[in-house]
Amino acid sequence: TNPVAKRASISQGIAFARLAKEGLASTPRAKMVIGEIRKRISTKDGLKGYLAPLFGFICGLLGLSARQTQRMYLYTASRDLVSAAVRLTLCMGPIAAVGLQKSLAPFIDDILESYADQKDLMKTHQSFPLGDILHASHDSLRNKLFFT
Repeated sequence: TNPVAKRASISQGIAFARLAKEGLASTPRAKMVIGEIRKRISTKDGLKGYLAPLFGFICGLLGLSARQTQRMYLYTASRDLVSAAVRLTLCMGPIAAVGLQKSLAPFIDDILESYADQKDLMKTHQSFPLGDILHASHDSLRNKLFFT
């Protein structure tokens, strides 16, 4: 529903599928399956290629447990947020960012614990209106984030 977030997720999903096929898949079957997914994403009526479901599927294909996949996804998301803050020179430089990333690790474990036994997916989502507002500024910040 948010065009900027949708476009970003699809772009990240396609990039992750490419990385997974070329650098992570260690068996011919995994390479073939990921290659087929990439082909279907490339077609107009095919898969959309959103990052989160592709990440989960590919991690499962590579033999990671659900817990390992969730932890890795949350770690990567927190790392990306800290990295964006550094690139935008919002409040810290790279040295401070390392410390911040390290301090976030216990929160990742807390988040995983709080949702570990959650079976009802309708209880695992949340609304974040400020995030939607910030997404709207993504296009104007794109050059500073990705081309500096």
